[in-house]
Amino acid sequence: MLPLGDLEDRRSATVVDALSGNMVSLAGFLRRYRTRDLAVVSIRFLDQQEGESKKTQEKKTYKRAEIIVKRFDRDGVIGAKQAIVRASAAKSDDHLQRKASVHVVQLLREAWKRRVVQKSMDEQTVKAYVAFSSADEWGGIRKKLMQTPGLKLAEV
Repeated sequence: MLPLGDLEDRRSATVVDALSGNMVSLAGFLRRYRTRDLAVVSIRFLDQQEGESKKTQEKKTYKRAEIIVKRFDRDGVIGAKQAIVRASAAKSDDHLQRKASVHVVQLLREAWKRRVVQKSMDEQTVKAYVAFSSADEWGGIRKKLMQTPGLKLAEV
């Protein structure tokens, strides 16, 4: 875990802290890199498995890798995405690693649930209707809404 080759990152959080979302440890990354959120990526290589070729439907043996990408902000998990990448067993391990890395980049580029509704400096009114089932859930929605950048007024 050396995002920028800095040993201070290893002291900030362990791999277990990062994968489990230990926000006490991850808060150090947020401060250090002056960012509002961060991504934790896990690539785990799995046992080979028999499967059908997508092109020919014939049985083949595949190497597989499980990818998990979790996004965090100061309050915890924003979201998570998971995928299984496979490559022919005849291909090298490097091939599977490159394929998994490309897929990680694709997952990071995908739109996540949190999006900026207003991109310009023009004022807009945005109405949103959200169903909730408890006072705690309502409080969480209200808290997140009040933390929205550029928000001047919220009627909840």
